[in-house]
Amino acid sequence: MPPSAPPEKPIDPEPESLPTQFLVLLELASNGGDDAIRYYDEILQKKRHLSDVWYRVGLIAPARVSDVVYPPATCFCKSLRYDVLDRRLVGRMRSDCWACLGDHGGGHVLDGSHVHTPQECYAEALAIKPDHNDAWFEGGRAGGVVLAGRSYEPVECYQKAIEIEPDSETYWRELSQLGGGLVGGQRYNAAACTAQVVRCDPTDVEAWYGLGSAGGAPVGGRAHTAAECYARVLELDEQHTKAWFLLGLEGGAKVHDEELSAAECFARLLRVEPSNSTAWMRLGMVGGGVVDGVHHTAKRCYERSLDPAPSPDCVTQSGLSCRWALLGREGGGEIMSISFSETACYEHALECVTVETDDVPALTKLWCELAGVGGGTVSGVARTAAACLDKALELDPECATARAMLDAMLEEWARRDDLRRAMRSLALLGGLDDDGLLRAHPAKRPRCEDID
Repeated sequence: MPPSAPPEKPIDPEPESLPTQFLVLLELASNGGDDAIRYYDEILQKKRHLSDVWYRVGLIAPARVSDVVYPPATCFCKSLRYDVLDRRLVGRMRSDCWACLGDHGGGHVLDGSHVHTPQECYAEALAIKPDHNDAWFEGGRAGGVVLAGRSYEPVECYQKAIEIEPDSETYWRELSQLGGGLVGGQRYNAAACTAQVVRCDPTDVEAWYGLGSAGGAPVGGRAHTAAECYARVLELDEQHTKAWFLLGLEGGAKVHDEELSAAECFARLLRVEPSNSTAWMRLGMVGGGVVDGVHHTAKRCYERSLDPAPSPDCVTQSGLSCRWALLGREGGGEIMSISFSETACYEHALECVTVETDDVPALTKLWCELAGVGGGTVSGVARTAAACLDKALELDPECATARAMLDAMLEEWARRDDLRRAMRSLALLGGLDDDGLLRAHPAKRPRCEDID
């Protein structure tokens, strides 16, 4: 007896044919425009339980049907509920309807108390159509899905979506945000995912910027450095101040076939955002430059970085300290029409970081610099040069600069002490005459023991 044939996969029954009048209205509604909902409303007033019509209404909802405004989720719930009877959601429509319901927060589809969550909606869409890339993607964004008893984490959902549609920059971007993943058997880190975003859309400004922030990566078979990525950002958007700043830190690059130095990058940034105090400081650190036709020296740049005083929300205390220290190294300057000496600049720099700081080398250097100008007053406490060096050595007992300065200071003190002793001896011997010879004053000649 021949083996029985395997059971055939159930086939949805053919949906009921609609009257010609309905078909005409559906055709008119499919053209879109403001009249679409009017045509759908006219159909639903005559035949209320058409699942495919409710699905189409959901795509343009909220919509008024029979004087009742229906939100999208309600329309999709009605569509899926009526589809159980009329099976008019053909092709991909049924899977799409579940996915759309998930996009709008889920809802109550069938009789009973269960309300489908977005994750459950995407799982239903994938059970119907496993290659529904958008359902995989949105399921990942919803926190993952459970399909056929297996849990898929967000990163796995994005991987599935990309394997189905590898040219979606949106999918690659989300996978990048999770640190990358395994796609088609190949491991992609975050930078490689961002490179895929750029491959999909070479005009994506933020993708190029993100690729630069990651240190660069190969795109289209060619390696791109961080500087080249920032340059590409600026070729697409010349107002991108962050890209100008980071390109300046990279030392500059060619933008629109024009080779730009670091100073020119900071100057271009300041042309867009003249009050950017950090850019002024950085321009000073590369020797100054020309901004809007005016040449600014390093000193003037540091003055501009402090005038007006930067907002604490924009600049850290250590950043503010750095500005004062840089101005001090230029010999001081004028801020808001007030002159600050070299000493005053170092005092302000130290007062900005009197709180605990991890940058011990910078703080140690500041105390050495204040010692170099003879000491000063910090937070109301006056300190000599020696006291400043003591502070530096408290922070870093191995600080070579502080030790060298202290040794030089001790040698100078010893030299002055020797000179003082010699001058006292000379005075006791009668001093020198106009020819530089020792005067003879026998009566005042001291005893040897009087000479220290």
